[in-house]
Amino acid sequence: MIFGDTVKTSALFQNTIFSFFLKRASTVKYCAFFAAYVLCAIGAWGTNYTWTGGGGTDSNWTNVGNWYSDSGSSYPGTGDTAIFKGDKAVTVDLDDDIEISKLQTGTGGSYTVTINTNGHTLTSSSFIVNAEYSGSFDTNTVITGGGSVKTKTFDFPNKNTHNVTIGSGTTLKISETLYGNAANGGTLTFKGSGTLYLPASGANVDYGESKITYDSTELKVLPLGEPTYYKVTATELDDFPTTNITITITRNKTDAPSLKQVKYAYTFTTTN
Repeated sequence: MIFGDTVKTSALFQNTIFSFFLKRASTVKYCAFFAAYVLCAIGAWGTNYTWTGGGGTDSNWTNVGNWYSDSGSSYPGTGDTAIFKGDKAVTVDLDDDIEISKLQTGTGGSYTVTINTNGHTLTSSSFIVNAEYSGSFDTNTVITGGGSVKTKTFDFPNKNTHNVTIGSGTTLKISETLYGNAANGGTLTFKGSGTLYLPASGANVDYGESKITYDSTELKVLPLGEPTYYKVTATELDDFPTTNITITITRNKTDAPSLKQVKYAYTFTTTN
């Protein structure tokens, strides 16, 4: 009996020990999962990097000395925000293809932020021309170098004058939304001799007349995506003119005050 009791006690002890380590292993597994979740969440939030240009030898994007961040020494990459501001001209040279979450440019007054693509591509989800975060200054942004800047959304503040110059052989592609709040006289002008791709849906501007203009005969403005086609048919017109006539078409996408007008360049094709 004593031997038998001893065997039973050992089995119980073994089960207890096995259960203990199983629970500990499970706890470790969940802790590891939680830690991975936290790290992923932090990565998803991204980091704000502000350009200082303090790298010394060059103005390269990947030179960590050219950026400041509370999170330590690095440069903006996937999920991060790149910020250019201040009261002096800024030039950044892309030395690699870069993908980030947000791009914010805007130095005070007549100063300029120049993005020299060097044949590379800078991709972002959002491009905001936003001086000092408040739109309190005019801004000038130059994109040059024969490469490309791609963004889903391009936005400008509700006041002051904002110029974007696209250099020869260089491309700015806006794939989803070109947006501006023109409530207080904000204007955006695209210039240069490069190529500007606009979303086929056009430009969305709050509060009345669009303040987006294209100030260059050399700038190519093309739709990105499938444009909307309309067919206008005229039959049995009385006194049909024998000379050239001008037809004006105004299209309002919605009557909602928040998106009062949607404007886009029209191309007319006539058939006999």
